[in-house]
Amino acid sequence: MSRTRVLCVLFVIVAAIAGASCKKRNECAAVITKQPGNFTIAKGESATLTIGATTTGSNAVAYKWYSIGPAGSVPLPDSGPSITVKPEKTTTYFAWIYTQCGEKRGQQITDSAVVTVK
Repeated sequence: MSRTRVLCVLFVIVAAIAGASCKKRNECAAVITKQPGNFTIAKGESATLTIGATTTGSNAVAYKWYSIGPAGSVPLPDSGPSITVKPEKTTTYFAWIYTQCGEKRGQQITDSAVVTVK
């Protein structure tokens, strides 16, 4: 077997193992049913970003919103499935959705939403 073929086989094995562990780790994760949308607003206006998620049973769900700026991801003080933002300039937002299933924890990240300020 060539060296390239051996490396390819090893990569497939490692990917399969990593995928299995991710599945196991995320079996508690919420299913995102609504992604945040993009908005265009005038300066001084606000936009409401909304996400939706479902879980099985009575699993606890928590939301944490972030904006993306020059310094990277910045956590916002508001949480919940909807937040209202009033950016001074065009800003990108996303949220992490956390779930708790007994001893297990899950997390999902939403798509990003851009609020364009004109």
